[in-house]
Amino acid sequence: MPILVHDPTGSIQCMVFLRNEFLDITIEIGDMVTLQGKLFQNKKKEMCVQAYLLRKEQDPNVEPHHWLRCKRTMNKFITYHNKI
Repeated sequence: MPILVHDPTGSIQCMVFLRNEFLDITIEIGDMVTLQGKLFQNKKKEMCVQAYLLRKEQDPNVEPHHWLRCKRTMNKFITYHNKI
């Protein structure tokens, strides 16, 4: 099942290989999902994700929580590199 994953930093193709836990998932445009997988380049040299976890999120706080963690991580990175 091919999926195009998009976030504000860009887009990446994702290939989900159907296994038992994926068979009952219905995702639609605009759904918030958690996706974990392995990055690889396809034959066209495009960056892709081979997903091994795809979960539709029910909690509306997942996205703001994610962005807060990203901001916190970036602040730690900047602070660390300013000390060097």
